[in-house]
Amino acid sequence: MKTTIKMALIGAVSVMALPIAAHAQWWHQHPGYLRAMSDARMAYALVTHHDPRDPAQAVEESRAANEILAAYNDLKHAAIDDGKNINDQPPADFQWGDHRSRLQRANEMLYSARRDLQAEEDNPAAAGLRDRAIAHLGEASHLVGEAQRVWHF
Repeated sequence: MKTTIKMALIGAVSVMALPIAAHAQWWHQHPGYLRAMSDARMAYALVTHHDPRDPAQAVEESRAANEILAAYNDLKHAAIDDGKNINDQPPADFQWGDHRSRLQRANEMLYSARRDLQAEEDNPAAAGLRDRAIAHLGEASHLVGEAQRVWHF
């Protein structure tokens, strides 16, 4: 009798632990998506944040912000399609600095996000969204570079 109860308890605990194990498995298989989303959020904040002492926002900065949003949305949809918790993103590190350093830091974040997405994707639907996100991030990086040239940084 005691053995039956012990076996039932072990079985119940095992079944309850499966969702936790599945979530941990996602994190190890595709951690790049969540890091890339966090990096994109940071880049967006850096490109759109303006101190009153800054010059007016360049057209390239506005276009870069739109590309970053498009990339973020593609990554969010890819994560949702995979059944992932998009609220599991690492927190963004918001440190401002002057206009020049913000644009430089935004480009570093965009590069980091693209690097995080380079892993091979086994889900065809997510692969298409990932590839679109990489293209948007690349265009955003190009536009941030153009904004830096406009401001002679």
